[in-house]
Amino acid sequence: MTSAQQSTIHYTLGMSSPSTHLFEIEIAYENLSRDIQHLDFLLPVWRPGRYMVMDFASGVQDISAVDGNGKPLDWSKIEKSLWRVITNTSEKIVFRYKVYANEFNLRTRGLNDEHAFIDGSAVLMYVEQFRNLPVRLTIHPDKNWHVTTGLEGRGNEFTAPNYDYLVDCPIEIGNQHDFEFSVEGVPHVLSIYGEGNWNADTLIRDISSIVRAQKELWGEFPYTRYVFLVHCTPSSGGGTEHINSTIMGTRPYIFKNPESYKGFIGLVSHEYFHTWNVK
Repeated sequence: MTSAQQSTIHYTLGMSSPSTHLFEIEIAYENLSRDIQHLDFLLPVWRPGRYMVMDFASGVQDISAVDGNGKPLDWSKIEKSLWRVITNTSEKIVFRYKVYANEFNLRTRGLNDEHAFIDGSAVLMYVEQFRNLPVRLTIHPDKNWHVTTGLEGRGNEFTAPNYDYLVDCPIEIGNQHDFEFSVEGVPHVLSIYGEGNWNADTLIRDISSIVRAQKELWGEFPYTRYVFLVHCTPSSGGGTEHINSTIMGTRPYIFKNPESYKGFIGLVSHEYFHTWNVK
């Protein structure tokens, strides 16, 4: 009998037709114990940094499940956000589904012809008994898009120590502008989706000042790399803190106005402060 601790989890995220706003998700569990009779796949009703009940399950569609030989497995919806797959003593289960995603402003999940963004809890399901196992994530970007995230990895392959860490690292996929800089030897990234009257050098100078001041207050960096994600569109606003990153929204032409720019820099400082305080 194979131990559950040896089980492996591999997520695959696709977006083959962005105009449909549908993400394609595959979750493969391997080396499962034959004693496991079913797997219960859960999609959270929560999101890191947002303290309310969410309805992510309403966007789920086109569910299927197969074993390691590609044989279809029975599944059923047990609760609003829970789907049960009968394993038939299989050591490998592949669970597939799609998620409708067309909501960027609440920083949950969005996909269109220009870019994609996901907060993992809004898209990626999990199985409770395997929640603390390491996971792999493979992303298949559309066209020539690239991936920006706080997850460990390179290219389109990433890893996380467990599910909760995975979904606490938001992911931007598109032609966003990525600017790398260091503060006291620690790498940081400023990633901006959208055009506007922002100036990267000015932003990096001011964000670096915030980083240094807060590190001086707390005494150390609680991360090895940090990513500032920014959505710059006419309807963007607000921000959400994450374990080693933040996603923030702002309007495109606020950067030359001293008062509006001060407001944005204040948002940066607020979200970054959460890295230590009440994350």
